[in-house]
Amino acid sequence: MAYEVKEEDRKQIQRYLEDLGVDSMASPQEVGNLLKQAIGDRGLTLYLIWKALEKRYPEIDAVGLLRDVCWERGQLPVHQWGDVKTPAEWVMKAFSKSTVLSCDQVFTEMNDKKAVVVFRCCPHMDAVRAFGATPEEVRRLCWDMMIAADFSRIEPYPHLKISFPGGTCGDGGQCVLTVELAEDGDKG
Repeated sequence: MAYEVKEEDRKQIQRYLEDLGVDSMASPQEVGNLLKQAIGDRGLTLYLIWKALEKRYPEIDAVGLLRDVCWERGQLPVHQWGDVKTPAEWVMKAFSKSTVLSCDQVFTEMNDKKAVVVFRCCPHMDAVRAFGATPEEVRRLCWDMMIAADFSRIEPYPHLKISFPGGTCGDGGQCVLTVELAEDGDKG
């Protein structure tokens, strides 16, 4: 089906697109803000699904179901990563430019034995907080569901482990993700 712009609407459409700035180059800050909104929407959608499942289908384990979904989602990219030997390699595969910009990440260590990534914000948690989720709901969304994606991404690499010393953004502060060489298969 072909879509044609009505001549009488052309000027209004053009003004609207110019006001949005869709033809101009976005700054890194603008890109980060757009990504925060999109990623936040994903977190809010998961939260709303969780609450709807609990309300409509109280007989099912909504948290367990969504944890499984997050685990499977986390597994999607690792099949393309190939052999990952060090914590630094894992971090470089796991986090992209969009993650760095949207989560305001800072890397404090990145070597063959340890990598530390500080998330100064989490769009998922920020969005559900802004929506009105309680601190306990935010914590559960993070720790009982969404963090499964992080653990699933480390699972194919038994020589590595992740931990979150000091908690996560879901606890109300910053998230510090640490990747280290595992001792005797300890995954963290």
